Amino acid sequence: MFYDGPTPPAGLFDRFTSIPHFTSDVSTRSFLSLVGVSPSDATYGFRGAFNTVSLKTYSLSLIEQVLNQTKTWGSRAALRFGFFISYDVEPFLPSMTKRSKGGAYPHDDFLAPLNLYYAWVGEEHDEWYQEALEESTRSIREQAIAEGQDIGGSKQIKYGNYASATEDLTSIYGPNLERLREIKTKCDPKNIMRLAGGYRF
Repeated sequence: MFYDGPTPPAGLFDRFTSIPHFTSDVSTRSFLSLVGVSPSDATYGFRGAFNTVSLKTYSLSLIEQVLNQTKTWGSRAALRFGFFISYDVEPFLPSMTKRSKGGAYPHDDFLAPLNLYYAWVGEEHDEWYQEALEESTRSIREQAIAEGQDIGGSKQIKYGNYASATEDLTSIYGPNLERLREIKTKCDPKNIMRLAGGYRF
């Protein structure tokens, strides 16, 4: 939670802070302090991978499925040098995409990204963790579709910051991909950007 001002009105975040949680570090603090408390280096030195599924909303049964996935894959990962399993349910307002003036990521249809991150020890376990992430996102996506969410096929646009490193570009950029390839060809004819990491056009 973040309030862009000196002090939020009383009770503004009560609905969030009253949610049962394992740990909490909510306080009024400077932006520098906020950035500093994030344990972003907790998995430094470990192998790791992300994956995501884009959702319209979180029903209680879907959140229970996410919890089930956390427990299932957490217990299995413990047998394969798993160090960290994270499923991040983030509440986004459906109106967040309405202000978009365009861009690489399609904003026409609201989707909230569910971020999955696994960290482990040992290159020999890479394939198992990649497959586990795929299986877990598939289970969550299929339940959301069964509950009536229209997110299948080409409508399953993935948020690039959370997507698998092997994700197909069409599932990140959708109908914008061809235009992005044209821009890349025009602006980078010598293919200099291939020297950098990330998704390649």
